[in-house]
Amino acid sequence: MNVGAADEVKERTLVKDAASAGTLAKQDGLLADPEQVQTLQQLAQALSLLLAGSGLSMRQVARRTKHDPVPVARETGGKMLRGQRLASKAVTLALVTHLGVPAPDLAAWERA
Repeated sequence: MNVGAADEVKERTLVKDAASAGTLAKQDGLLADPEQVQTLQQLAQALSLLLAGSGLSMRQVARRTKHDPVPVARETGGKMLRGQRLASKAVTLALVTHLGVPAPDLAAWERA
């Protein structure tokens, strides 16, 4: 296996492990721990890893939350994932909840 392929396997494993754990870890410089998020770009990266690990598209998340008390619009979620928008805590928590973060881990995402 070449170095690029090995890195890709590591990243996929991190994303898979992150989705199953509900929180993310920092590995090989890849920030994904909500406790370590300090910038909008870092938050976007962590949210992107959650989305990738969930197997959902932003469109699917938007559809699933359409009738929830706090819906996550596709455009809003997309801007959050690109680091172009800092949404309210309620929207951020709704997004991470639908991406598989368990209730006990939500406090870390609320602080992020």
